[in-house]
Amino acid sequence: MAQIDLGSIKFNWKGSYSGATAYVVDDVVESSGSSYICIAATTGNAPPNATYWEQMSSAGTNGTDGTDLGTTLTTQGDIVYRDASGLARLGAGTSGQFLKTQGTGANPTWDNLASNVDLVSYVALDSTGVNTIDITTDWATNNYYKMEMFMQYQVSAIQGGKFRFRSSGGAVSNDTYQYLGQSNYALQDNSGGNQGQILDLNGGRTEVEMNGWGFNSGEMNPHWNATIFKPDPNNRQFIDYTYFVSDTSTPNFYHAYYQFHVWNNDTATKTGWQVYGNNSAKFKTGFYVILGYKYQ
Repeated sequence: MAQIDLGSIKFNWKGSYSGATAYVVDDVVESSGSSYICIAATTGNAPPNATYWEQMSSAGTNGTDGTDLGTTLTTQGDIVYRDASGLARLGAGTSGQFLKTQGTGANPTWDNLASNVDLVSYVALDSTGVNTIDITTDWATNNYYKMEMFMQYQVSAIQGGKFRFRSSGGAVSNDTYQYLGQSNYALQDNSGGNQGQILDLNGGRTEVEMNGWGFNSGEMNPHWNATIFKPDPNNRQFIDYTYFVSDTSTPNFYHAYYQFHVWNNDTATKTGWQVYGNNSAKFKTGFYVILGYKYQ
């Protein structure tokens, strides 16, 4: 019985084709990106001569049709995608952007993340301070369902701050404000304190207090945090806010916290709000920041 040497049944890789090399059956070479197997002994007969070579694999196209990635991708951060005719380059976007698909039949693109929260403003308060802060906004077009304002500040005198809504005529100062709230304060050593209710449901106020009892003009830690809601169809408007302060001066080391729910029944179109210091007191050495929250 004939014997077969299984070790002889194999391809012999010879690398790139050379016209000076003698090739025998089962030698495999590379030529122009494709691979060929020798089917008849030969020297100097280059692939794809079908008498001596049979093609095993074919090189992909490159160059002018844009599929040569080494040519197409030119800059760090580039990516490659398929456009209407072939592979194409999309250059790097700006920091923080994301890759956005535009669906079948359209090319991808870089885009910015959409946010439902806007930083409307940030204002630093210097040591001179300001008595009145007017915030103007067009609720009809800003697409916000609420806005938030946070303040941290000193006051130039031991006086409180006050709040009013604004209309096209300026601060709404008629007696259309109503409010419901609660107050809490306590001494640091637990020797005293108070918890109470604050209210005026008769609409007899022309403004409302930003803060209750407890502030020291030498401290810079009053925290006033307000949520102002979009006016309703009748132009009534609502605001919820909290006020917190600690007075670290001795011997009156205390903490005070107030929470208010305020609404205004004036039917004028509302255009913002106003905060101001009582008896010409100024807000100083701090900041305020305003955020706007959009509908989905």
